[in-house]
Amino acid sequence: MSEKIVLIDGHSIINRAFYGVPDLTNAEGLHTNAVYGFLNIMFKILEEEKPEYLAVAFDRKEPTFRHERYPEYKGTRKPMPGELREQVPVLKELLTAMGIRILEHAGWEADDILGSLAKQSEERGMKVSLVSGDRDLLQIASDHIKIRIPKTKMGKTEIEDYYAEDVKEKYQVTPPQFIELKALMGDAADNIPGVPKVGEKTATELMVTYGSLEGIYAHVEEISKKSIRESLIENRALADLSLELATIKTDCELAFRYEEARAEGFYTKEAYAICKRLGFKNMLGRFDEAASQSTGKAEETFRTITDRKEAEAFFKRAAESEEKSIFLLADGKRQEKLAGAAFGLSEEETVFVPVSEEISDNMLSDAIAEVSEKGQITVCDSKNCYRYLHDHVQERCFDVLIAAYLLNPLKSDYDIESIAGEHLGLMIPGKGEVFGKTDYREGIKADPAKCALFACYGAYAARKVKAVLAEKLQETGMDRLFAEIEMPLSYVLYDMEQIGMLVRPQELKAYGERLTGRIAELETEIHKQAGVEFNINSPKQLGEVLFETMKLPGGKKTKTGYSTAADVLEKLAPENPIVSDILEYRGLTKLKSTYAEGLSACIGEDGRIHSSFNQTITATGRISSTDPNLQNIPMRMELGRQIRKVFVPGDGFVFTDADYSQIELRVLAHMSGDEQLIEAYRSEQDIHRITASKVFHTPFEEVTDLQRRNAKAVNFGIVYGISSFGLSQDLSITKKEAAQYIEQYFETYPGIKAFLDGLVEHAKKDGYAVTMFGRRRPIPELSSANFMQRSFGERIAMNSPIQGTAADIIKIAMIRVWRALKEQGLRSKLVLQVHDELLIETAADEHESAKLLLSRNFRSRREVLEATNFVFRNVLSREMGELDYGEDEMLRPGASYAESSVCGAEFHLLDLPTQTGEHRVRASEAEAAFVADYIRNMLSSEFPVQDDKTRELRPVREEDIVILMRSPSTRLLDYRRALESRGIRCAADAGEDFFASMEIAVLFSFLQVIDNPRQDVPLIAVLRSPLFGFVPDELAALRSQQRTGDFYDALLLGEDGHSRAFLAVLRSLRDSAAHLSVRELLSEIYRKCNVLGVFGAMHRGAERKENLLAFLELSEDFARAGRQGLFDFVRTLREQLASGEAAAMQTTHASSGVRIMSIHKSKGLEFPVVILSDLARRFSNMDFQSSVLVHPQLGLGPVCVDARRHIQYPTIARQALERTLRREAKAEELRVLYVAMTRAKEKLVMVHTQANAGGRVADLMALSDCPVLPEAVDSGKCMGDWIMLPLLQRSEAGALRAFAGQNSEGRFFAEETPWTVCVHDGLQFAAPAQQSDAAAEERAPQREDLPADFAALSYRYPYAEQTAFPAKLTATQLKGRAIDEEISENTTLPPRLRNLCKPKFLAGKTALTGAERGTALHLVMQDLDFFCEPNEQSVRAQIEAMRAQRKLTDEQANAVDVRAIVRFLRSDLAARIRKSKQVEREYRFSLLRPVRDFSSLDADDSVLLQGVVDCFFEEDGELVVVDFKTDHVSRAQLDERAEHYRPQLEAYSMALTRVMRKKVKEKVLYFFSAGEEVRL
Repeated sequence: MSEKIVLIDGHSIINRAFYGVPDLTNAEGLHTNAVYGFLNIMFKILEEEKPEYLAVAFDRKEPTFRHERYPEYKGTRKPMPGELREQVPVLKELLTAMGIRILEHAGWEADDILGSLAKQSEERGMKVSLVSGDRDLLQIASDHIKIRIPKTKMGKTEIEDYYAEDVKEKYQVTPPQFIELKALMGDAADNIPGVPKVGEKTATELMVTYGSLEGIYAHVEEISKKSIRESLIENRALADLSLELATIKTDCELAFRYEEARAEGFYTKEAYAICKRLGFKNMLGRFDEAASQSTGKAEETFRTITDRKEAEAFFKRAAESEEKSIFLLADGKRQEKLAGAAFGLSEEETVFVPVSEEISDNMLSDAIAEVSEKGQITVCDSKNCYRYLHDHVQERCFDVLIAAYLLNPLKSDYDIESIAGEHLGLMIPGKGEVFGKTDYREGIKADPAKCALFACYGAYAARKVKAVLAEKLQETGMDRLFAEIEMPLSYVLYDMEQIGMLVRPQELKAYGERLTGRIAELETEIHKQAGVEFNINSPKQLGEVLFETMKLPGGKKTKTGYSTAADVLEKLAPENPIVSDILEYRGLTKLKSTYAEGLSACIGEDGRIHSSFNQTITATGRISSTDPNLQNIPMRMELGRQIRKVFVPGDGFVFTDADYSQIELRVLAHMSGDEQLIEAYRSEQDIHRITASKVFHTPFEEVTDLQRRNAKAVNFGIVYGISSFGLSQDLSITKKEAAQYIEQYFETYPGIKAFLDGLVEHAKKDGYAVTMFGRRRPIPELSSANFMQRSFGERIAMNSPIQGTAADIIKIAMIRVWRALKEQGLRSKLVLQVHDELLIETAADEHESAKLLLSRNFRSRREVLEATNFVFRNVLSREMGELDYGEDEMLRPGASYAESSVCGAEFHLLDLPTQTGEHRVRASEAEAAFVADYIRNMLSSEFPVQDDKTRELRPVREEDIVILMRSPSTRLLDYRRALESRGIRCAADAGEDFFASMEIAVLFSFLQVIDNPRQDVPLIAVLRSPLFGFVPDELAALRSQQRTGDFYDALLLGEDGHSRAFLAVLRSLRDSAAHLSVRELLSEIYRKCNVLGVFGAMHRGAERKENLLAFLELSEDFARAGRQGLFDFVRTLREQLASGEAAAMQTTHASSGVRIMSIHKSKGLEFPVVILSDLARRFSNMDFQSSVLVHPQLGLGPVCVDARRHIQYPTIARQALERTLRREAKAEELRVLYVAMTRAKEKLVMVHTQANAGGRVADLMALSDCPVLPEAVDSGKCMGDWIMLPLLQRSEAGALRAFAGQNSEGRFFAEETPWTVCVHDGLQFAAPAQQSDAAAEERAPQREDLPADFAALSYRYPYAEQTAFPAKLTATQLKGRAIDEEISENTTLPPRLRNLCKPKFLAGKTALTGAERGTALHLVMQDLDFFCEPNEQSVRAQIEAMRAQRKLTDEQANAVDVRAIVRFLRSDLAARIRKSKQVEREYRFSLLRPVRDFSSLDADDSVLLQGVVDCFFEEDGELVVVDFKTDHVSRAQLDERAEHYRPQLEAYSMALTRVMRKKVKEKVLYFFSAGEEVRL
């Protein structure tokens, strides 16, 4: 039997492996994927070939003889990547250590060496396998030389084999001919020129036809294709040169001895060490012999104890040892029983005690706890050991796994063999090598000696490496991080894992069934749309169906078929419903497998899921969750959110949640020291809106939601080191725009730019990034030769310090919360951490204690919080307010303040006695004057408040003060006058009605229709909207087909394409609403109806688009608040609109001066001083005056009408509804009052102004109590009543009681934090305070002293009038007044609630209105034959014909005034029309005209003028314009009314002159009611 040799092309195979195996690095940061791939290929070849000899050839750097012959040879090759280049010497080192013969020679290529050795071996009678990725070597193939070409894909190796006959079969040429084939076609990889114009196909044809290069040139004239023939003739020299370059030398003289290339003895001790260093764990099993050879003197100190008495004696001695290591054979994750434990007491003694017949697992467990009770304990993976160690071991425990992780967080695992190899240079057997996939107990039975050795080495290495790791931690400054954060955290995570999360299996099962049902529906729908059944889960079948069967665009075919990746399908989804369904199908199947089925498999016997919390996986220090992952439960899909519902607290427990707000941005502000960002946070405003204001140079109050959203993306993008490309993808903008955003951001926050640049610079210098707590993150990518890798490294350098610091902060919070729960002996447990959020399973009776531990949330003074607590403790109840205000709801101070005797709560009652005379002081006027005086006194007396920066007291400023009211709009003028007359600056916030905008009104109507299409008002609003564009005539035609029932019924009967298209969209959206969240449903509406495109193309389009995007955000807020479903969303918005709470979407900016704002606008804001005024404003009763009350749950509550007696009275149902609705409305008012009172940080001033207030206070005194009875609270007519009801029981309220004529003696109580209570005569504030001009001037701040942004308050946009001018005008809009007037009056009115009533068609009303009759007459005049007989019979006949043709409805035909038409036909005007040769009716035009044609504005803009001319005709070469008018007007009013229409006729004339290019000689108005014409 002949011998065999394997020859490997080293550079070719390592290059293939580098690109075929994903990037790998070892603990040192060395790239190893190419070496790993090479070894896999080599071992695969060796196992298949089983050769006697093996050699590997490499190229040298020196030029070869081919370069001398052709200097450009291989000149087009790119340099070897640095990540590959660094692996070549490592591979050579490893091959040398394995005893594998390496061949290389200056001046020769590896191909030449391999070719020569292959031929030489063939001559010796050997079989040769030549392994290379270079097909050039196919020329060497013969019957005994096999060329093997491997392909590496995702770590898997496939090999193609070629003997001589295989080359002939594939390439149609023999191996020697293959050289000439390559000479003809050239080789771009090696830069062999070949013959121009001759490609592979032509070269093959020529070689097959003529047999050789010489044969081709001998018959060159016979080649039919002229261009090929001429190129061959002209380039003979190139062909000969290429032949020389392509020919592999097979006669190189090699200094090669076969005995040196024996294929044996590869697995040496040296090779084993290199593989360990490289991290090739799954190759170490090949090195059993080497591993056994690596054992040294340490093994001599190892022993095993199986005798019980001997073990007891050892445990007693070990317990007294001051320092020991414990290595357990127990896998906590797999819940295996303890199999044994090794103990390292010193370098001279390491003992393994396995579980045996004499030593039970219980005995061993008790012994481990006893041994660990004293002394310093070293372990590997403490979290897996804690259940066996002593309860109080945490502070004495050193985990080498965690220490190794801190020193190098880039590794994938930290088992003891890796740690020993990296930090001790000690090669010890690994778990995989010893046990494979068997558990510990089975492994011990199979090979007890080997397992004992593994365990002893574990204890020995742990004890030995501790000192090394501790020293390295100290050197790197991470010793405190290890001791104070990571080690304590390990026990917290262990405890959390033991507790687990309780789940409801039935809920999970039901959830899975819902998923299964929806998946089945989608599968059916997808097959239906595709027209063929196929396996949706098969990418190959799916690609063929989409791109071949259905011919969808954008198909990218690869070798394995069409790509159906998510990014490909997402681009197709908007236009192809089947693709949307496929994406949903994929998402749901993933939910089903990962959660519905995956979670079920994880439920333990106790009904809880015990996830694993990992602290040594992420490079940044974040905690991760696995088996299962509880930190990444999906929230985007409605079905995804339902997963969270299966997690519940135990009986008698509730969940308490706490999280950090924008922690990473706050860390960035702190670490960068950027004053702008720090100030933005200290102002306690919306950070993203502030950033938008600064970046986009827009006043805070004018920042749009789109700008805010973009600023938010930049804020968080900067934290993650986002690039302009990444930001452009996130915001769907150009890369250039994204770069500008980032540049503007850094200009706004220059400290951040300098900080981030500094992070990158230090990381490049040091090789790592570091957090505030000293955590290091190595960044080897910064030294990469690859630009993309370096850029990635720079982003890591920016992000890691911030994200790592945030991770450290949440870890500290976990430790402190866990300890506090333990120290207070609470039953409540910390059960979950999700990023910046903690979840506590809280015992119901410990809820308050848990809250105190988690948060001291309101940053107000104790006096202010106690005032709020006092009011709501006494007025809020389940009966009135839907909530008992108990200990759980109490507000508790969470910030320290400097001592101050003047801070706290005040209540001021202003009484307005009966007034006589012409001038009577209004309540708002008196109250505004009082508040202004109060503020002036605060400012002049330098009322002390605490400075946020210095934390010291300073005088109050105007901008520290806010005046809050329920609705400031009606009182704004009084307050402004009062403040400004006293020299006090103020900034008022009137707001803008978001929901009154057309686009939002249409969207809200559309949502109502999707929820219930049988609502006529919203349905018709949607149909008439720009989204669907139904004109009145279409709607009238639809209604005429179905005169009874809902308009939806009429729409269903519509046979026109317009109706069918709308119904198709509606059906699709209603189906989607069943399983989509409101946010997802809105996105679907936007996509299907091109909502952003339609409204964005209208006047003020950008603003409309921002509103629409803000509406999306509103839906997200709705979901985050725990509310779900379309019905709930629609109902909530209706309620908010009714109460005025949904009026605005913007937040008020803290501009200079005292601020005046609504309570609603103040939500989320806090102010040093809050003056809560207008407390006497009565609650609205408008909602209860309708004849029919409606409640979402209770139904209808009508008034009963007795027609016979002519009386009406409320039904019992109505009384019940009214009572319920009133209480619900007052509950909402209580919430508003709560918001108002909790806005104050240091001073809360409440002002109540009332005429003849004494009587009302006396009434309240009769009801006053602590707590106040719900009935008494219900009787409150305003917020001031609610405050006074409990306040009258306090000792400080003597002035109030005396004012009401009540005896102040009694059992009135005083609390620890007293109020100031005063009564004032409101008339003394009747006139505004006088102030000399000089005093006012002295009081008012100078311009240069004001903050920079104060100028924005007085800024007026210079082009406001121009921008207010519409982009499109209809001629009808011009009638009666100048367009300037119309613009000035174009103000938005708030939505008005209307009483419920039946539609006209249900009420039986069939008569048309005047406007409708006028429309009918115009319809007749469009088609009337002006040449008909001018009598009623003729006209009626034409009207009947129009009715038959369905141009008129029955009502319209009956309503037309036939006599008026006859009068017109007999008029002189009609006669003139009949004489004309050109008559046009209903002539539509669109014309672009300068704005100055319609307005006094001096602007260069244009306006689109549109209109419809009723009639015009030609007369004497000029035009006469006729406009038909159906107004009811007398002859005496004709001229006046005609002037009203003059602008409209002028517009018609302008348009016709322009379009028809003829002069308009006359403009005529014909009034049918008077039968007269008026010429203009």
